[in-house]
Amino acid sequence: MSAIRKMPTINSVTPQIHLQHNSLLIPALKMLSVAAQTVYQQTTQSLAVDQSNLVLPTQNIRPTALRLQKQALDLSQKSNLSITEAAQVAGLVAANIYITANPQTIEQNWTPLKSATSLESAKVALGNFIEQLEVNHHQVIVDNLVIASQNAALKVGFKPLASSATVVNGTVRLIASDDTGRSLVTEIATNPDSPVQMATEIIGSSDRTCEEILDKFETALKEEGVTYAPPERKFTGGICELEAAKEFVRKRPTKKTEKQPENQTTNPKKKAIRSLPSQKQIKQGF
Repeated sequence: MSAIRKMPTINSVTPQIHLQHNSLLIPALKMLSVAAQTVYQQTTQSLAVDQSNLVLPTQNIRPTALRLQKQALDLSQKSNLSITEAAQVAGLVAANIYITANPQTIEQNWTPLKSATSLESAKVALGNFIEQLEVNHHQVIVDNLVIASQNAALKVGFKPLASSATVVNGTVRLIASDDTGRSLVTEIATNPDSPVQMATEIIGSSDRTCEEILDKFETALKEEGVTYAPPERKFTGGICELEAAKEFVRKRPTKKTEKQPENQTTNPKKKAIRSLPSQKQIKQGF
């Protein structure tokens, strides 16, 4: 029997790679006027310091970011800040909410905010900046899920295939196999506008140990700092459901017979017999 576990909602991950709150933009704050810096301080003073070290999905933190942006823009208007400074303050406030592993892209998208002089250009620049913050934050979630999934696979006796980590149609695909030919196939959704989802399917299992393996895999994920809503469990009956599993089955090695010796007899009956390998010669496939 084979089985699949679908986790429709990943609630949080514990970072396993070096991350930064976007503190690299703090120097940008110092370039603003005293009035703009005051608006920034007033807006962010309500933010509590997160001691949990958990990274929440983009959808979970977006409402807070939007609320703080609106508050910053309202205070900017009351303080008679220019459109340029108001947009920059709103961007800096939002940068406190998100996390990145690639600060260079944040810097690149910050530059247009400094030159936005009209209301329309400020809206566009701020929208692009926030979008990049969310893309980077979501990538942090995905990258940590990849690491956690690979570590969890190792804990339950499955070695990740080095060449298996690929992205196809916006989905990360991971494959890990054990010595008996069974494989764990995992897919992780990468769309920042949708809930963070993942699914893991075991293939090549001929009995109900597949459920036991997936139970252990879930436990190992929790040990790696991944929290999630209750998963959906299903037996597949040996019929693959994940696209990554289907492709893996199509491409995996098949049993091959030995090549025919050049000097063998041309008798067709003898040829057929000699072409059959012995039981010892047959290699175990997946």
